[in-house]
Amino acid sequence: MQEIKLYNSIGKNLLYLLGCSIFVAIGIWMVLSSDETFKFVIGIVSILFFGIGVVVIPFRLFDRSPRVIINDEGIFDRTLDIGTIKWRDIKDAYLQSVHGTEFISLDLEDNNKYLQRTSKTKVKIASYNEFFGFETINVNLGGMNRPGKEVLEIIGREISERQTHQKFKDYVSKYQ
Repeated sequence: MQEIKLYNSIGKNLLYLLGCSIFVAIGIWMVLSSDETFKFVIGIVSILFFGIGVVVIPFRLFDRSPRVIINDEGIFDRTLDIGTIKWRDIKDAYLQSVHGTEFISLDLEDNNKYLQRTSKTKVKIASYNEFFGFETINVNLGGMNRPGKEVLEIIGREISERQTHQKFKDYVSKYQ
């Protein structure tokens, strides 16, 4: 298999930065021009929430290292902080979307094998994934340079080929 590298999309992240900047500006306007407590609080919340994006997104714009690598070993997602997920551990994968952000949900043989490699905070976040109906481990494709369907086709093809190969090996060894 040819190694596939997925990067942050500069265009998408510029749009996210623009959107966050607009909402920060609206929040500042609400804080400075409001006599009402409700508008003042909404303005502060807007500044804080979207201000995080204004701080974080520029780092994503200048980060040119691959965020996801798909190769013969498996799937490596730098943001998951669990190392490479081996093909032999992946039972299935499917595409999900939340408010336009796509995810590849990975159905693994043993989630704990990978969760033990990461921080307690990320393990807690993974438990929320299950609560909301996702798999424990998901590859976030938001702000990436490839569409989710294309990534899912690559992953699905690799899972299928490896499962078929393993079934054949099991069949042959059974009759030897």
